Amino acid sequence: MTALFSILYWIFFAITSIFLFMGALAIWAVTAPFDRTRKWLNFYTCWWAQIYLRCLPGCRIQIEGREKIAPRTAYVLVANHQSMTDVMALSALRVLCKWVGKKEAFRIPVIGWNMYLNGTIKVDRGRILNVNRTMEICRRWLRAGVPLMIFPEGHRSPTGEMIKFHGGAFKLAAECGCPVVPIVVDGTWPIYSGWKVKAFPGLITVRVLDPVTLSEAGGSVLRFRDLVFERMKETLAEIRATKMPPPMSPPVPRTTQAVTQPHWTGQN
Repeated sequence: MTALFSILYWIFFAITSIFLFMGALAIWAVTAPFDRTRKWLNFYTCWWAQIYLRCLPGCRIQIEGREKIAPRTAYVLVANHQSMTDVMALSALRVLCKWVGKKEAFRIPVIGWNMYLNGTIKVDRGRILNVNRTMEICRRWLRAGVPLMIFPEGHRSPTGEMIKFHGGAFKLAAECGCPVVPIVVDGTWPIYSGWKVKAFPGLITVRVLDPVTLSEAGGSVLRFRDLVFERMKETLAEIRATKMPPPMSPPVPRTTQAVTQPHWTGQN
C-alpha cells in the first residue's frame, strides 16, 4: 500500500510541478521589470511548495511565532534541516526572503529552474572564490532589508536530531549587524524515506523563536552560533515532549475483601 501511494504521489508531484512552473514563469516575466526582490514570485512559490505536504492525508502544519519576523527587516533566518520537506513546511511562513541552497539542488528539473527564477543564492562550498562571491551576494540582500533563509547544519540530519552548525550564517549576521532568527522544524523527518512517502505524517510544527543578537553572545561569533544552537535544541526537545502521549499509569491491583463466615457454636 505504501509503495502504491508513493508512486501516485510522485506522479502527482511531477505533473503538477510542470504546470505550476509555467505559472511561475509567467509571473516572473510580468513582474521582473519592476519587482527586484521577486516578491510576487516568492509568495507563489510558497503556495506551490506547501501543496506537496497538504495533499498528504492527515498532515497539519502548525505555525508558531510568525509575528516575530518583522516585514522589510534584515534577518538571517536559520532552521534545522531534517528532510527535503523542510522547505515545504517553512514555506508556510510566507516570508519574503532569499533562500541559500547547495548547487546540487539547482540541477533538479523544474524545481531547480524555479530556484533560478526566484533568485535563490547558490552555494558551492568546494571553491573559495565562489564562496566569497556568495557571501557578497548575501550581504547585498541584507543591506537591502531582505532576509536570508539558511540551513546552518549544511545538510539534512540522517537521524532527525540536530547536528553541529557551520559558522557562515552567524559570521554573516555579525558583519551586517543583523539579528539571527532561529526557526525550529519538527515532524518532517519521516515523510520521505528514499522514494517512499509516509501517507499520514501527522503534525508538522514550525516554531519561530525570538531574534538573537551578537551582543547577547558577548560579541563572539562562535558563542553566537552555539547560543542559537542551544536554544533551538532545547525548543526541539520541548516540541517533541508535547507530542508524546502521556505515560500510562500502572494498573491498580484489585483488592478482594474476605468474606467472614459465621462461626456456629451449636448453641441456640
